[in-house]
Amino acid sequence: MSRFIELLRKSGQAAAPSLGFHTARTAAAAPRLLLVAVLAAVPDAPEKLLEGAHAALLRPEKTPDAAALKQVAAAAPDIPWGVYLSDGDPKSVENAAKAGADFLVLSAASPVIVRTEDDATGAILEVDASLADSRLRAAGNLPVDALLASGTNPGETLTWQDILEVQRLAGLLAKPLLVPVSIAIGEAALKAIWEAGAEGVTAAVDAARPGAIAELRQLIDSLPPRTARKPGRNEVILPRTGGAVSAPPPDEEEEEEEYE
Repeated sequence: MSRFIELLRKSGQAAAPSLGFHTARTAAAAPRLLLVAVLAAVPDAPEKLLEGAHAALLRPEKTPDAAALKQVAAAAPDIPWGVYLSDGDPKSVENAAKAGADFLVLSAASPVIVRTEDDATGAILEVDASLADSRLRAAGNLPVDALLASGTNPGETLTWQDILEVQRLAGLLAKPLLVPVSIAIGEAALKAIWEAGAEGVTAAVDAARPGAIAELRQLIDSLPPRTARKPGRNEVILPRTGGAVSAPPPDEEEEEEEYE
């Protein structure tokens, strides 16, 4: 399985408090929000720019060639990396897998990729947050591993509308959710996104701000454990049944007739 997809799934699991004296330690070990550093191109010295990221994503303006894929593979030897394929061309998918891509991010307009059960490369589908609820639910049932929201990009200051969008997506999608954020987003905004139900965030690296991803990772690591599970995900909702309905008491006149 894809290393990054495995991390995403663990991030979405709520840590159940254990019995006895280990509750505090279990809560402290709960998974946090995952951070994906997004590269438009591979810089000459990427180590500082990628420091602190859980994963790296190459998202160039056009489909990357084999040389670019080799560059990002060399730039992120210690973390899982992926590539955004806007065209979904089978040859591009094959090249990415051969280069060692841990996951692919696909646009909704790209051709469908036929995947096998033992496919080690994760598939993340980009979905438009403005889609109707019914279509978003359908997207959550597609044969992909996770979903990346487009049309949502919380800035440094989070708005109530941003939180509503994240919470809506998290409640409708039956897959782990990634949300794009600004590299300068603050701790309070990150906490709100985490509590709203996202499993990860993507942030574009800024060559003029080396170390910004590492600073963002420090904010993420300081987040408290998510106390409540995401509504509508990983839960089985059983139909509510009422108690046994008792028969109405017999009419008094009928009782009197029986004893006559």
